[in-house]
Amino acid sequence: MILVEPAFGTTLEILFVILGFIFYSDFHFETCSLQELFRFL
Repeated sequence: MILVEPAFGTTLEILFVILGFIFYSDFHFETCSLQELFRFL
């Protein structure tokens, strides 16, 4: 539990950073980055 909780916290922070970057690029570049992201998915 002690080792799992910090790893889970860091993964959440990374996810929030990625989501923030996606919304930031979506707001400034008119969804071009989101379209490229969905192409990879």
